[in-house]
Amino acid sequence: MAGDSLSSPMANDWLNGLLAASSGFLRRDSDFEDAMTDGEEWQSLCLSLSASPLSEAEQAAYLSLIANRVITPIASAEDMIDTWTASSEPLSAAALDDAISTKLSRDVQKDLLRSAADQLEDLGPAPRDPDLVAAIEAGTSIDLLERALGHPEGIRGTLNALHTALGEVHSETTPVLTVAAGMTDGLAPEIARFLQTGEDAILSGLVTSRPDDRLVVGVNLTTCSTNGEPDTDAIAEICSSTRAIAKHFDRPLHLAFVGFGDVLFRQGMDYNAASTQGSFTAFHAAISNEMGDDLTFGFDLLTGDAIRHLRCVSNGIGPAVFDLQTIQQNPDLLDLVREALAGVAPERLPEFESVLANLYALEGAPGVDRNRLMSRGFSGHSIDEIEDRLSEGLTLTQATSRWVIGDDVIETELHLPPETLSDEDPNILRLLGFSKKNIDAAEDWLAGIAATRLKPILTTASLPLESSPGKSASQLKAFGAVSETTPIGLRLEFDGSADQALLDGLLKDIAGAAVQLRLSCVSTQKSNKASERINHILELVEDAREAELAYREDAEPEPEPTYSAPASAAQGRHKRLRLPDRRKGYIQKATVGGHKVYLHTGEFDNGELGEIFIDMHKEGAAFRSLMNNFAIAISIGLQYGVPLEEFVEAFVYTRFDPAGEVTGNDSIKRATSILDYIFRELAVSYLGREDLAELSEGQSHDGLGRGLKDDVFQ
Repeated sequence: MAGDSLSSPMANDWLNGLLAASSGFLRRDSDFEDAMTDGEEWQSLCLSLSASPLSEAEQAAYLSLIANRVITPIASAEDMIDTWTASSEPLSAAALDDAISTKLSRDVQKDLLRSAADQLEDLGPAPRDPDLVAAIEAGTSIDLLERALGHPEGIRGTLNALHTALGEVHSETTPVLTVAAGMTDGLAPEIARFLQTGEDAILSGLVTSRPDDRLVVGVNLTTCSTNGEPDTDAIAEICSSTRAIAKHFDRPLHLAFVGFGDVLFRQGMDYNAASTQGSFTAFHAAISNEMGDDLTFGFDLLTGDAIRHLRCVSNGIGPAVFDLQTIQQNPDLLDLVREALAGVAPERLPEFESVLANLYALEGAPGVDRNRLMSRGFSGHSIDEIEDRLSEGLTLTQATSRWVIGDDVIETELHLPPETLSDEDPNILRLLGFSKKNIDAAEDWLAGIAATRLKPILTTASLPLESSPGKSASQLKAFGAVSETTPIGLRLEFDGSADQALLDGLLKDIAGAAVQLRLSCVSTQKSNKASERINHILELVEDAREAELAYREDAEPEPEPTYSAPASAAQGRHKRLRLPDRRKGYIQKATVGGHKVYLHTGEFDNGELGEIFIDMHKEGAAFRSLMNNFAIAISIGLQYGVPLEEFVEAFVYTRFDPAGEVTGNDSIKRATSILDYIFRELAVSYLGREDLAELSEGQSHDGLGRGLKDDVFQ
């Protein structure tokens, strides 16, 4: 039966259908929560499996493991392994220089493609000859116009081709560099220099790449352990179920175990302790005994979708690294901490739950506490609602904004004058008489409240909380000696500049070993300085232009552009208002949950927002293309007169991954999704919605103040 299934076209059909269903299931799994088996993706997975030659019992066992988050569905290595690549090149200074040049070339190529698309879009689908003359006089390339007019589908077809090419430029791959023994001297500074570009680098000790046609199953190692020891029965059940499927196709099947750091944390074991190597050796031996000749295994780095499905905090062989400040927004981390407390120090669990339930209670907060809020008119119920919003990750200013507490509370409880509600950005706390100093003191207190209240409990329970790249890398050599040819993966993120001494040691440890490292560096100082300098140059250009016009005696004042503002959000403009050829705006680079986002804006002559572009890195081509077209749709809406406020109200606080901590943006520190971050940034910059920000009052994206109201109790 197995031999027939290998060669029959039907076997390829069911396998391809199974892989497609698995990919769709993993992408949506973070939305399922506890009802994953009720979704269409689960039904599609079951349907694709029913077309396989597996027996009903084998299908039920496989689906049960997935539903219980013991394993992931079978998927291709490209969809499952975070460090997957079909090609690599030897690590050298020249290779790193090429990688830096490639990134710069790619960024410039994106800018040129986007500029060409903008110029053609301004012409419209069927421009007349006078329109083309005006475009050439405005600086549009004659070659670009000639190629666009010569396209079989005209300008519209050229625009589609440019947008397609722009999406392909986005699909860059992280460079994978193989580390050979004796060839690592002097390369640590070069790696550190590359990481300063903001891109990740993958270092591999394997000279040859792994099979690119293999299939992969992610396995949650915590489900294969009992009291920190290997559970051989659970491992055998996983191998038996996956082996039943593997025998029906001729592609190699690889089991990738993750969650080793979770296993250690549950037992209160320090990742850097000497006993860690013994624990790893025990798991490695227990898994090896069940593999046989038809399965391979490793401790690889899995993609974010796979990790979220397995509900693991750690990846590869790395430790469980987390931020206590976001523990309430991370249910997987919260469950891990609860299980660790229940096993190591159960007497501390009730105290932990009590503190967690009142973590963001404003009782005793400096500057703005519960009693002061009640004295200003807030009811106990309204303050409870504010504290609930604080637990969801909002700042105090956001949680007390008009857009969160509602106009009914402002009118019936706070009794603020109706005219205050007409203000685009009414800071409710300031209107109630709280000073900026008081508000900032409360914000700072809330920003560290999780560490202040939870850390002592976990420390007393002897749970390891601290971690660093050096600590994560300390066990790498020992693990590599145990695994030998078994693949292991580790992710290291440097805060600021990379430690060159640590990099030098890592290069020697992984040379020739079955190890893959994903290195990244959180550093935006150089890009921030470059943006500041460009903004300064643009200001000088604008000043020079104004001075030239002012001192010309025959200069006529330029006519102001006519803006037919819509009477309502639903009405819009009857005619699309085009942006000027030379437009102002800004570029904001940030990371949301570890995913880089570049937001580009374009403005009308009166300073209103007229267009946006959204660039993302390391995402799938479909997701990036969707974001590009989403940005185009928003831009067209703005140019037809849809108020930015409508988009802000529709998309802020939307929840989907990637989400989490925001770096690179002084105004916003956390976001519940990419769209939440983008529209909060736009609201802060163009609507003055400081209630959606986390910066000093009055500061804007250009660094200039907008003035402060008198600090008077109204």
